[in-house]
Amino acid sequence: DEANKRIESKGRFADIYVFAFHPRTDRSADHGDASQWEFYPAKASNLPDQKTIGLNGVRQLSASVTFLGLRAEIDRVLNF
Repeated sequence: DEANKRIESKGRFADIYVFAFHPRTDRSADHGDASQWEFYPAKASNLPDQKTIGLNGVRQLSASVTFLGLRAEIDRVLNF
């Protein structure tokens, strides 16, 4: 079954990764409200060769976009 096939090789298996950050910490925080999130789409080929990345590293790769602007930014990054 192809869905259960294990991938033996290491690497990234997507063209783009979208990192998300929810900056609110007060009582108005609503994780279900997409307008409260910051999204950072980054092309996989621009990611550093490491397993983890922090928010500062993500911010160096990509500017934040809103949920409403996410689709357009993903299209822009993929076609860049």
